[in-house]
Amino acid sequence: MTEPVIRIKNCLYSHFVGPEDKMKFAYDKINLYGFENDIKLSDESYSVFVGQQDDTITVDVFVEKKSDD
Repeated sequence: MTEPVIRIKNCLYSHFVGPEDKMKFAYDKINLYGFENDIKLSDESYSVFVGQQDDTITVDVFVEKKSDD
């Protein structure tokens, strides 16, 4: 049996479990962490839907760091 693998390099990550209308807090958490640690973030982000049970969703959120160009 194979397992799905997603490889996203050079990102900050947050795991969210809760109501869909509160998912923005996962992005807020990443942006705050980046700000507090002087990490420049790009506008690129990825949300990977993991599952849902009743009104609770599970999502992995990734936001790319800006490259050092």
